Amino acid sequence: MSNELFKSLLKVQSELTAIKKDEKNPFFNSSYVSLNAVRDGVIGVLTRNNLVLLQPTKVLDGKQYVATTIIHSETG
Repeated sequence: MSNELFKSLLKVQSELTAIKKDEKNPFFNSSYVSLNAVRDGVIGVLTRNNLVLLQPTKVLDGKQYVATTIIHSETG
């Protein structure tokens, strides 16, 4: 992996803040952070640091999943 990728990831890590829980789980009487809130909370920081977030859905054994990939725009 490139040093530029690590530099960008370190900058992202230093800029990220806690994301507020935005959903409720009535079965366990608890709150959690939704995938949309996570994406909204990180996309700006990633973009400012030349990182691209991809989250295509994939099917494995008949079940649908989200596969998260982060790509450094300058080094791939």
